[in-house]
Amino acid sequence: PSLIWGLLLLAWWILWRLHGNGAEPNKRSDPVRVAFLCLVVVVLTSFASALLRGQPMDQISPAISAVVRIASWCGVLLVALDGLDTREHVIRLVRRLALIGGGLALLGLAQFATGQSFLAWVSALPGIQFDADDTVSARGTFSRSAGTAIHPLEHVTVLIGVLPLAIVSAVTRGF
Repeated sequence: PSLIWGLLLLAWWILWRLHGNGAEPNKRSDPVRVAFLCLVVVVLTSFASALLRGQPMDQISPAISAVVRIASWCGVLLVALDGLDTREHVIRLVRRLALIGGGLALLGLAQFATGQSFLAWVSALPGIQFDADDTVSARGTFSRSAGTAIHPLEHVTVLIGVLPLAIVSAVTRGF
């Protein structure tokens, strides 16, 4: 899903730029754009070099996947660079991320306390397949919840990543 969201963001950013909303070029040098452009050039050069040399079929698919992932990252980065232009936009994003992280933490705590997944209804949606029982696993007598992630460690990694944002938005009111 994150790959698809990134590609959708890239398509949205391209349409936004073609519509003329971002037609005015940026007067200052943006080191983030330059660094990412260098990364894209390196990836595309290595992709072209690899395919021109001839690759076995089992290595072509991962190479194409890497280019698609870079395009997805590009969508997220460009929308963030052009969309978060004021301090208020950044504050709003940080607070929303903190709220979403709090919701994920509450889901994980509920899964931990009850030992059951609350996501079985999601697997009934058309086109979505996963085992909802795997979101709560046990290690000895200790239940480990995975929230909406595939593995409990992924769930904890997301919560740890959001924790500083939640602390900052809780301690300060408007930064």
